[in-house]
Amino acid sequence: MGKYKRRDSLYLAYNASIFYDELLRKADFEYGDDSDQTPNMDRSGWGLKLNDKGDKVILKNDRDAIIDVVLYGDAD
Repeated sequence: MGKYKRRDSLYLAYNASIFYDELLRKADFEYGDDSDQTPNMDRSGWGLKLNDKGDKVILKNDRDAIIDVVLYGDAD
């Protein structure tokens, strides 16, 4: 995986098939169900499942500094 530049996108899906059916866009990685040929994320030692009612995603760099945050729904 290479470096990303400003305004680049990376799509992670729990189920890549459903993601595509809903958004007509392919996910870059799949982290839940192994539903198609989308590369599976390496989840050794951690888990990821976002809450449908609201949650947050925090993106950090290699020095553990926050570089971006996404909040949605009821997240605070």
